[in-house]
Amino acid sequence: MNRDGAPREWAVALPAFAVTLLAALLGYRQTVASLVNVWSHSDTFVYGFFVAPACIYLVWRSRDSLAPLWPRPYPLALIGLIPLGFAWLVGRAASTLLLEQVAFVAMVPVIAFAHFGPAVTRRLAFPLGFLFFSVPFGDFLQPKLMAITADFAEQALRWSGLTVAREGLYLILPNSRWQVLESCSGLRFTVAGAVLATLFAHLTYRSNVKRVAFIVSAIGVSIFANGVRAYVLILIGHLTQMRRGQGFDHYFYGWVVFTLLMTAWFMVGAAFRDREPGESPRNRAEVDSKPSSSVWKGRRVAVAGLAVIALASWPAYDALLSFRAGQGAVAAIAIPSPIGAWTLEAVDSTVWRPLFHGATSESSGSYATREGSVQVYIAYYANQSQGRELLRERNRIADEEDPEWRTVREVDRRVKEVGPRFMPRETVLRSHDTHMVVWHWYWLPDEYTTSPLRAKLLQARARLLGQRDHAAVVVLTSAAFEPREAERLLAAFSADMLPAVHRSLRTVYDSP
Repeated sequence: MNRDGAPREWAVALPAFAVTLLAALLGYRQTVASLVNVWSHSDTFVYGFFVAPACIYLVWRSRDSLAPLWPRPYPLALIGLIPLGFAWLVGRAASTLLLEQVAFVAMVPVIAFAHFGPAVTRRLAFPLGFLFFSVPFGDFLQPKLMAITADFAEQALRWSGLTVAREGLYLILPNSRWQVLESCSGLRFTVAGAVLATLFAHLTYRSNVKRVAFIVSAIGVSIFANGVRAYVLILIGHLTQMRRGQGFDHYFYGWVVFTLLMTAWFMVGAAFRDREPGESPRNRAEVDSKPSSSVWKGRRVAVAGLAVIALASWPAYDALLSFRAGQGAVAAIAIPSPIGAWTLEAVDSTVWRPLFHGATSESSGSYATREGSVQVYIAYYANQSQGRELLRERNRIADEEDPEWRTVREVDRRVKEVGPRFMPRETVLRSHDTHMVVWHWYWLPDEYTTSPLRAKLLQARARLLGQRDHAAVVVLTSAAFEPREAERLLAAFSADMLPAVHRSLRTVYDSP
């Protein structure tokens, strides 16, 4: 067999791959910037800076086994850029960073497959797959992890002989009250543990069963470690009369507990390390296969050219959609005039208001009858983009760190007084002696919904069809001693005023 041609083929294939990858990074630079921005500003996902260097190291570590292989151009792989590009475009249209980022990262293995062929791509499967850890992922797990942390800490405190009262995510001890916040969910420990465990398992084991078992167990240990961390912090605060366990102690003790438990588990995993295998028959077969390199010179040029064209087409179409969507001014939203027994009065914005940022226009008002009052808040979003979209993590009904109002429950509420299709999302908040009932829903030109996913899909559909992607959130609020009193008042208001509220929104949408 003549192996002299393999280095020459690598000398051509690697620059071609580098040029195509550079074109992807430039064409999708906004997506790349969004990844870097999250890594830079989130303690949970700062490990993203580590992923690409780790992948490069893994490839370099495999250089001896890669060198004899012939990198074969494989143009059919470029077909994969079509669904990935469309998925990226949908993510842009719906202002959904996760979909946008996953689609972009998935393009890298496709580009590698097109330039290097099946044999090389199989050998690079793990480094290429490891790239997906660069995508910030897992925020949806926070509510569940927060509940697990609260359950674990509560039970552990009871086993320690302490009296604990539980109210949602609040743990109340005789001398202190603790709340499990998003920062206490342990998401940063869980995702960081998963990343490290995956890399460790790949480098340590050769059996896929052992790899999966270690990764799953490491994730379980990280969740357990976060529960222990919360328990230890509360116990320290209780025993020291709240002199310790807060501020710097909160982070220091937490990291100490987590580091000790995870280090112990990795040491256990290392005890079952597999030995390095020799070269397999499959590897030798791949080395001995000799290509017809003269035929592939044209293919390499075709692969690089077609890849650049395919990569550039989606950002170009997105730029066209953004240009069309940005045309024209948007009228300011106004709350409707009162109807029937309702009268309009001044709003005391210092009492409470939902958290919605980046709105094109906002409006609020208070409607009163003899039975009580209902506050209305409307945030209107036009020509949405990152940082100026309705559905994003920072936009929420209740602030978990609000010292006065605590979330008691959240549920979809069917309101028969308005109609069978009207089902707002109900959030019940409580202060010392008052309950506040909040109803909200998302308005889109053709319908309203409480589902963020459906709202995103409707937004993406409008944007991709060249229509306005306008949307709004409508929030109704009423305070009373008992939640049922506030619910009755909100139902009466919705029955009388809902058509007028939606007409106001439609007026803004139809404005030139």
